[in-house]
Amino acid sequence: MGTSPDIFRVLQVDDAGGQDASGKRISDLSEPLAQGKFSIFYMSTYQTDFVLVKERRMRQAVQVLLDHGFEVDQESLDMYHHAVEELNFQQSNTSTESLLSATDSASSMHVIDSDAGIESSVLPNALRCAGLNPHSRASWSSTLLKVMSFPDLLDEARNDQTRFFSYTATSDGISLLADSHIFELFQEEALFQDEDTVPLRVIQVNLAGTNLDRCGIVRSISHPLAGQGLNLLYLSTFKSANIIVSADNIEQAEEVLRPDLEKMRDMLNDIVLEPLQ
Repeated sequence: MGTSPDIFRVLQVDDAGGQDASGKRISDLSEPLAQGKFSIFYMSTYQTDFVLVKERRMRQAVQVLLDHGFEVDQESLDMYHHAVEELNFQQSNTSTESLLSATDSASSMHVIDSDAGIESSVLPNALRCAGLNPHSRASWSSTLLKVMSFPDLLDEARNDQTRFFSYTATSDGISLLADSHIFELFQEEALFQDEDTVPLRVIQVNLAGTNLDRCGIVRSISHPLAGQGLNLLYLSTFKSANIIVSADNIEQAEEVLRPDLEKMRDMLNDIVLEPLQ
């Protein structure tokens, strides 16, 4: 199992535009962070979006967003700063030698594989995104467990198809992105969903071989799509970028992204890394 050496903090995005404006929102948020050389993960959900930033650069990321006109909830920011100050106080006995050792170790993780390629593919899955009703948890929890861990136990199990799902739960809402047929297993009152929506398709970009300090990947993907008026959802994972668009727009999205994926190959070879501090 591969893991990141860094701890990530989460910025929750509150925007009145909802999913209909998610493409522009992703592009607008990722632009200043890419310019500031911040490596980010981005997660779109039914209720909202989340931007994951390395904890050691969280203050700088917030300041960059403030400088570009974004508003940050002051109460949550104060709570974060208080938690960091307490953590720093607990770790105040760290010796200079061990601190230097940690810095050296972080530097050594900037390993570049100049031959690492970027491959993209359109997955066959037809997806939907919906919210799960927390008050009906008893009716859907066992179904969700099967979806996540025991797909062979599902009545609608399809062994000939690639599995794709994303489950996100916070105090503000629970979101599930999965194959359309999966939602037939849930009771109607268990779901929050938009009626008669077009299925979603995924363009999956394989980033295996690159490291977690690369900057500008979210921006390089979202900006050209938003510029062409194509809406999208975005899911970052440890090894891939997943661009989720309406099935009606999948061919156009592929066409728009093709030259930009070529540029991303050049960008990765140019070693665009996030600073240590």
